[in-house]
Amino acid sequence: MRKLLTIFRKVYSSEEWVWFLIWFTLPVSIRLNSLSILIGTLVILVSYIRNPHTISRRQLVHLSIPFMFFLLHALGVFNSLLNLQTWKELEQMLPFLVIPLLFILGKTGKNTFTQIALTALVLSLTISGVIMLVESTWRFIPDMDFSYYTYHNLIAPFHSGAIYFSLFLIAVLFQINELTWLSRNRWWKYIIVIFILILLFLAASKLMIGIGIPLFILKYRNQLIYTFLRRKIIIPIIILLGLIIVVPVGLRLNKLLKPNLEEVFAEQYKYDSPMNGLNLRLIQARFGMKILEENNAWLTGVGILDAQKLLNIKYIEYGLYTGYEGTDDTGYLNYNFHNQFVETFVRSGIIGIVLLFAMFLSLLMIPQSKLFISHWIILIVFMFFITESVLERQQGIVYFCLIYSSYFYKHPQFDNRIE
Repeated sequence: MRKLLTIFRKVYSSEEWVWFLIWFTLPVSIRLNSLSILIGTLVILVSYIRNPHTISRRQLVHLSIPFMFFLLHALGVFNSLLNLQTWKELEQMLPFLVIPLLFILGKTGKNTFTQIALTALVLSLTISGVIMLVESTWRFIPDMDFSYYTYHNLIAPFHSGAIYFSLFLIAVLFQINELTWLSRNRWWKYIIVIFILILLFLAASKLMIGIGIPLFILKYRNQLIYTFLRRKIIIPIIILLGLIIVVPVGLRLNKLLKPNLEEVFAEQYKYDSPMNGLNLRLIQARFGMKILEENNAWLTGVGILDAQKLLNIKYIEYGLYTGYEGTDDTGYLNYNFHNQFVETFVRSGIIGIVLLFAMFLSLLMIPQSKLFISHWIILIVFMFFITESVLERQQGIVYFCLIYSSYFYKHPQFDNRIE
């Protein structure tokens, strides 16, 4: 703990504290996170005006893609600027402009940024995880229902969504060795890693567990083998973790392992048609292609205002469950495509999907030494985009913009090192 406080004393500049707040608030409160980004914009802009520095052309090229992505969507609603919903949609996409700008104007180097971001995430996830478990226990006591410890019930105090919280947990696990202060205290590191694993398994996100954990084992295979051989106390801990995940993971995977793929191409559905996450996503992708075909919108898409409306029409047209009139139950109405690539294709056509793929390609082409985020995490985020419309939630947009923009091409003069 003394080492942690030492780090806080060394994170002395206002810009560094801003980055800490942005990462700390991201998993727990999108409102506080938006406020942190606003404060950060003002602080970094003033700092740049007082002490400007040379901006790398390569960094500008890299960060021009999210600018173009935002501009494409803005042009698509140019004729609807008097519509309040238009401004809400554009406001949600503002991180594609603001966050790259923070990195362009900022002076924080990669090493310092890495220590700040990971420290903030570890503290945020640990504190929020403790709060979640305490509240789950409080709700569990009256009726002894273990479901309070799993999935969205677990994450309920912060309304961030189990899969997004799981993504942050996985991101920390993959880069926890980069935290200097934690690497110096092995037992604290083990405790935090085990706690994060417990939270991850309880959150029970199929994607994060099914893909994230195998990749985590693959990356750290040599270190894990060495630890097992040297510290046999780890074995019972692994067994305990296995027992913990049986119920939540079993319940989640049971539904996935019973797909009804014959339903995907049905001409009509009933209110009680059997659905699970897999075939629903395939049906939504099918509807997306039909929307583009019927509107002849392959090149530029149908726009950010009409995509969800047209998808709702498809739900009704094909007879999917749409709830009961006069109640709060709306069924599948307003469910997005649950696939960011399909979502972007329908909203902004071939141009939009090309820009989205270009961002992933750009990240993969940059050497790991110049990126904050691990290439392993980029792969997981790519898979995340296949199963969720990540950029339809503010939390997803902010996280993607942060990891995409954290390209440190040339800032050696600003790379204050936290040891």
